Amino acid sequence: MYYLAYSPDRKNKDRSVIPKIFKDLGFERIQRSFWAIPNASLPKAIEILEKYTHNYLLFRKRREIYKPTIQENKDLFKLGSLVIIAYSFPKSSVRKRKMVSRLLRRAPYFKITRNVYAFPQLKYSKFMASESKLITPREFSTIITAIGGHTKILPKLVLVHDWMGSSLIAEMKKIRKYECLSIKQGCERLLSLLKEEKVDVASFKKKFTEIKAKYELTKEVISFFRKVMKIDLLKDCNQAYRSLMKCKKELEKLAYYPIHT
Repeated sequence: MYYLAYSPDRKNKDRSVIPKIFKDLGFERIQRSFWAIPNASLPKAIEILEKYTHNYLLFRKRREIYKPTIQENKDLFKLGSLVIIAYSFPKSSVRKRKMVSRLLRRAPYFKITRNVYAFPQLKYSKFMASESKLITPREFSTIITAIGGHTKILPKLVLVHDWMGSSLIAEMKKIRKYECLSIKQGCERLLSLLKEEKVDVASFKKKFTEIKAKYELTKEVISFFRKVMKIDLLKDCNQAYRSLMKCKKELEKLAYYPIHT
């Protein structure tokens, strides 16, 4: 069995026919643009897809567990074995979407498509401290189920073509870089309020504590990817850290010279 995820070409007006054709062929729809394709039907599925989009990912289940081999400067993008989790909610809501968003901040994942995420297949206890705030694939699935969702877990999947891993890495880096930038900008806004004397000590400290918690979580996820998969985002993380230290320095000053608004 193969597993196929695709992103429709927004410029192609006929892109909506893909699910209909796949259903008519008897393919199993796991989640939106994520399908299970029988081995014998793969050439037909690819033929159909390439009429409407060239942006797709193809996975296959293997018995063995493969380690990742990633060297971006040498165009090596072997992600190794992955655990893919697809989820859905019978009745979605803004509250549930926010809960999932907060969960994903704690998860070392690659986004496959909407509501479908891939995690490295490994023994997480080897790479996570006992006090770690990161969540494992199993914990992610358990929490989704606890808040009323349905999940499907597909372990030991590997990308059929290693080069497909480059797009997943790029998307992951984009998400984590945005988190670092958000932390940096949050610190800059806080310092600007301080300069304009629009924040008191208590409010400054509260906001600083919130930003610091976000930084520590982002740093832990980035450190995980660096340790496990040799994906380096240290530069972005350090920029966020320097901004955080500027806020900390000002907070220490406020302890001696509090301002009033």
